[in-house]
Amino acid sequence: MVRTIAPDISFLNAALKRRTIAGAVALVADRSADVLWQHACGCSDAATSLPMRTDALFWAASGLSKPLTAAAAMLLVDAGELALDDPVSKFVRELGCAPVGAATVRHALSHTSGLPFASDVELGDAARFDGSAFKRYRDTGDDAVYDAVGLRDAAASYTMPLRSAPGASFYYSNAGINLVGRIIEVVSGEEYADFVDRRLLEPLGMRDTTLWPSDAQLERLAASHSGDGSLRRVPFPQLTRPYSDRGRSPSPSGGYFSTAADCARFGRMVLRGGELDGRRYLSEGAVAQMTTEQTPGYALGWAVAAGGAWDDDGGGGFGHGGAMGTKLFLHPGAGRVAVLMCHQDGGFDTDGVAFGEHWWYRQRSALLFAES
Repeated sequence: MVRTIAPDISFLNAALKRRTIAGAVALVADRSADVLWQHACGCSDAATSLPMRTDALFWAASGLSKPLTAAAAMLLVDAGELALDDPVSKFVRELGCAPVGAATVRHALSHTSGLPFASDVELGDAARFDGSAFKRYRDTGDDAVYDAVGLRDAAASYTMPLRSAPGASFYYSNAGINLVGRIIEVVSGEEYADFVDRRLLEPLGMRDTTLWPSDAQLERLAASHSGDGSLRRVPFPQLTRPYSDRGRSPSPSGGYFSTAADCARFGRMVLRGGELDGRRYLSEGAVAQMTTEQTPGYALGWAVAAGGAWDDDGGGGFGHGGAMGTKLFLHPGAGRVAVLMCHQDGGFDTDGVAFGEHWWYRQRSALLFAES
């Protein structure tokens, strides 16, 4: 029996009271259970006061998309069809003479390729960012329209000057992750979305994780709201409606919709070293490579939380956050997965304290030592 755990959700209650979020879903899983604890609070739409439900759909964005893309690439590494230190120009010929051509797959996955956040063709219409907190990023070229350009065309557009030489420094780049998505297509001979569906989402039973939610799934989509206390509805400026339209291009860097339970299931597979329910998806070595720090604070498609006051057990941890506030965090020492799903325009901010750090610092006694 797993002892009932009671995480401290005061930070969620405070955010609801301040009206910086309308509602949220939080979930804790561990190595042996998809759900140890879950909680839905607030409402999924402030205009209708519809209560939040635990199976609500969220735009998971980078919180799931980048780790999924990294896992998909590592499937090909395991198969011997891709090497992390292969130059990207080996697969995308158009980049052979481009500055980024010498960057490796490892560089692209760890945001050290030198590529900016997005290319000019990915930036799209600036007007769609009006009224959104993301406008401040769009004005500096650090945000983009995620679904406007196909992966082949996006990858071919990465011929711009680099921010730094490949491997020299970290710069968060959706372009780098999208480039890996295109490489997955070239190596596998499949469309990116088909490969991820067939090799990860379908066998893992992640039925609510998709780039193109169905009309039925969209009925469970939590609305996105401003975080300024007004809780006004704000569309996702990076995505094009209708979200069910398969004419929208896939975004390996941030296109996936999902639920808390689906995110936890993927997290459990990674936490267990690439295996879940008797089926092996990734080798333990591939998971170790994917989650090992490559540059300060970042691995391959995962952010790394090593050291700090909350890491006194030495277990470290890794995860990722999404644009609207979704969070997926894994703590190997505790054997726990924590998920937070919410939609706050501009991202969820708990008084400047990251969800993963807050969660584990305040609740490690309840979560790390729960009986199993």
